[in-house]
Formats: sequence, C-alpha cells, structure tokens
Amino acid sequence: MGIIAAPRILIVDDKQEHGEAIVRKLWRLGYTSLFVHFDQAVLADGEYGPFQGVRLVFMDLDLIGEGRLGNGSSAYAAVETTIKTILDDNNGPWMLVTWTGHADHADKLLSHLKKRLPGELHPVSNDVMDKEQFINDDGTEKNGDLLVKLRKLTRQENATGCLLGWEAGVLKSANQVVADLNRTAVSLGGDNIHKNLGHILYELVKAEAGKSLEDANGYASFLYRVLASLLSDRLSVLMPGTDNSCGDSTLTPVDGEEDLTGWKREINAMVNFETNYSGGTCPGTLFKITEDTEIPHPFDGNVQTLVEKEFLFPKGITDDAQKELVTQSELYLLDITPPCDHSQKKISWRRFAFVCKVPLLSNNQNKKLKSNLRRDYMKTSPEFRIDGQDWVFLINANLQISLCDNDVSQCLGKAGGRIKEQYMADILGWIGQHITRLGHVSLLTR
Repeated sequence: MGIIAAPRILIVDDKQEHGEAIVRKLWRLGYTSLFVHFDQAVLADGEYGPFQGVRLVFMDLDLIGEGRLGNGSSAYAAVETTIKTILDDNNGPWMLVTWTGHADHADKLLSHLKKRLPGELHPVSNDVMDKEQFINDDGTEKNGDLLVKLRKLTRQENATGCLLGWEAGVLKSANQVVADLNRTAVSLGGDNIHKNLGHILYELVKAEAGKSLEDANGYASFLYRVLASLLSDRLSVLMPGTDNSCGDSTLTPVDGEEDLTGWKREINAMVNFETNYSGGTCPGTLFKITEDTEIPHPFDGNVQTLVEKEFLFPKGITDDAQKELVTQSELYLLDITPPCDHSQKKISWRRFAFVCKVPLLSNNQNKKLKSNLRRDYMKTSPEFRIDGQDWVFLINANLQISLCDNDVSQCLGKAGGRIKEQYMADILGWIGQHITRLGHVSLLTR
C-alpha cells in the first residue's frame, strides 16, 4: 500500500480494544486514521512507520500500563520513544492529544518532549482528552461529541493552520486532477479503463518529452512534470479567497528592530537552493570543481588561482584576510543549458558557467567584497545559509564551457546541489543578455 498517502491521524494505545474503538469512531466521522498497537517488540521491528504527513496523534499517556503516573518520567520516556519511531523527521507540524485523566501532566510531558526530541519533531500543541468520555473500558463506544473536539483542535487560526490549509488545498487539487483524467478515460468507452488511461498519460508524456522519449529510461519524470503543472493551475483557481486562516492576523511582519538577516538567509536557501540534490544534470545543477577535475579551458587545474583572478581579486591578493577568503571559497560548474534542451535533447552538448561559492564574513568585509564585484559580467546571488554557514554564489558570464552530454558524469561526478527553478530562470535570462548584447568595436592606429 506504499502508493497510498500515509494516514493523517494515528492512535497509539497499549490496549487494542481501546485503540480500535477510537479508530472506528473516527472512521464514522470521516477521518482517515490508523491504530498503532503499542508494543516494544513490534515498534522495534519497524512494523509502524516512520510516517510522513501525520497531523494528529492520539497517545495514551500510560502506555506502559502501570496504572499510575507518579512523577511521569517513565511514561514520558515511552511517549518520546514511540514518537521517534513512528514519525519521520520530515513529518512536518503535528498536534499531540494525550488520553489521560491527569490533565496536570500535559505541560510536563510537553516540556519533556521539547528537551529530548529533535526540533523538527516537536508537537505544535499538546491537548488532553479523557478517553472515558468516548469509550467504555471494554472498548464499547459511549456517546461523546468527539467531532466538536476534533474540529476545535484542527481549526487553528495561526500560521500553522494557514500552512495546513494550503496542504489540504493541494490534496483536494491533486484529487481533482486525477479525477479529471479518469473521467476522460471513462468517456473514451470500452471495457478497459486502465488501458484508456494509459493512452492518455502516454500522450501527455510525449507532449512533454518530445524527442527524448525515443531513448528515455522511464516516463515518470515527464509525466509528473505535466501533472505538477495541472496541479498548480487547479490550486491557483481553488485557493484564493477560500482560506480564512491565512489572514492578516496570522501572517504579520516582525515588529521592532529585530535583525532578520539570519531568517532571510535560511528562507533564501529553502526557496532557491537544494542542498542534497545529487541526481542527473538539469538546469541549475552544481558540480564541485577540485584540483583533480579534468575539464577543458578556461580551467587550468588550479582552483585557488581561478577563484582569485576571475572572481574575487582580479588585481591580486593584498593581505592575509583576502588570501583566507580565497582558500575558503569553493568552485563549481553550473548547468545553464536551457530546460527545453534537457527535456527534448535538441543538442548533445551541455553548457556550463563557472560559479564561486564564497563564505560571508563580517559586515565590513562583505561590503568590501561587494564593492569589488561590481562588474557587468558577474552576478551575485542572494545570501544563503547552508548547513549553518552563510554563503553567496558568484556567477561569471565570461567563463563558460561546453561538455559532451555523455562525458558529464565521467568528468564531473555527482552533483553537489541545485539552484531551484525560479531563481535559475532569472540567471538564464541574465546570461542570455550577455549572449545577445552588441559587440565592441575599436579602431587601431598605426
């Protein structure tokens, strides 16, 4: 069942009859949920999780069945261990509801979790419900307005609620795209809907892939690109004006004089740069250049010399600080081949521009560096925070090379990151200006 999205609600309990009773109640209310039977051996075997996209977790606080909480330390540790097991680090925001009659333990549990869980697994809220309001001890159901309580939990008038509203819109939009495609397949007639749908998807792939379909190893990347475009269009029609949780009361600027430099660098990296990208070459792919990299002119095998002369200090290094900056900088090749050439294989050569990744130092040093970079053939990227270090990319339009498509992986190895599509489009436009600009004419006298 790996191709079906992960459950949105988890119910964790050591008593099977209790957990299954809550699941049945949620199912009848229209909420997709999964019962996770708390058992140390089962959890250790990896039978449950780690899940992504879980937004609500009901957790019996007395998982170890002591019948009393005392100072709660052992109960809190069991909850902590379970969360680490069932939730993936990329799960995203989630709300914790503890089944307990001891409401005074909620704040203590939350404090325990925030000290011991990694930041990305911290629950955004911790609420308490008494399980006995909804089920009897034998697992039979009681009357209880669980739906009202659930709506109160999930209706968050804050930035997290805005984000979850967008996520819900994406799911609804994706469902509409899939439904529209299926509806078209049904309208073609015949007994085999799968075959009809296969024909439709193939035509979408062919329209996107063009000539590269002839020797493609798989169709999924082309198909997903088309479907993503349809999803984006559907979402843009669905969402405006429909989500009240994204109002001016939740999305507000920071008051006062707080320095947002670090925040902006983090956001720049999230929006414009993919650190862990190591796939095949595509527009924006970065390949790190070392002394051992074998590529043609203008690279002569000396990374620091090229960084110094062509990027940072054309007139030469004048002090130890400049020398240290050159030493700490990294050299890359940036794939600037137009996207259509990648998808349709119009040419067998890839175009690359040389890029220097420069660490950002003190404000005074940064000002000096920026004044030195005021050259029309040099583009300075936004400031990024990558792996805790602040960087800026310098793209030199004068330093470009072409490599045969078949030689890219052999010469450059695995990718070392990727500049994302939106900012890459800006870079390609800027480089295009250099390609099409008028030439310079000079008169020589003898």
